[in-house]
Amino acid sequence: MPEGLTALNGLLGLALTSALLIAVPGPSIMFLVGQTITVGRSTLLLAAESLR
Repeated sequence: MPEGLTALNGLLGLALTSALLIAVPGPSIMFLVGQTITVGRSTLLLAAESLR
């Protein structure tokens, strides 16, 4: 396999993995969204402070 093609495959894999990690929210983000939908904005601010 040509060396340029191998480097392109590695770069494509890195870009795909990075995009997937950025697109999928973590558990703390899902918790904050759920709290906001359930209770309201004021609770969101309190929950965000407790996660720090």
